[in-house]
Amino acid sequence: ESDLQVGPDWSPDGNSIAYSSMRGGQHALMLARVGDARAPAVLAENVGTYPRWSPDGNWIACSGPDEAMTIVSADGKTRKKLGSGVWLVHGWASARTLLGIRRAEPRMLTVSEIDVQSGQERVLSVIGRYPAEYSYGTYTGTPPVRGFSMRPDGRAFVTSVIRPRSD
Repeated sequence: ESDLQVGPDWSPDGNSIAYSSMRGGQHALMLARVGDARAPAVLAENVGTYPRWSPDGNWIACSGPDEAMTIVSADGKTRKKLGSGVWLVHGWASARTLLGIRRAEPRMLTVSEIDVQSGQERVLSVIGRYPAEYSYGTYTGTPPVRGFSMRPDGRAFVTSVIRPRSD
């Protein structure tokens, strides 16, 4: 087991926290119950990082290690791979739609959405070519785009991009 805890996210009811941890060299989706003295439970292994709860609490989305988005049911019994490309940040636009920034070829970043019921992915806009920060972040193992927060009406989100200043 590892003490590494990455990308915590509150459940919609505020009773649990999902996060990623390393177990056996792979990322595991963990679930900690608020106020519970028991150790956090492993919901799923090898599903990726930065878990985000769906607004209805039914699913937890993780950016997958194999260039896909993975959603895991809140009880950990069901998992589904969705989308393509490397998802840098993601969140829920609604209980059935994931939204985020993903890497697409050739060396482009897009804002894309996935309908979790049909699995259909749609590019909403092309941001442009990878910034230099992307190459730096890949080299250092530091994601160049961090954080994701959706506006309550679902019409916009905010994230951040690292901008290293060195030669």
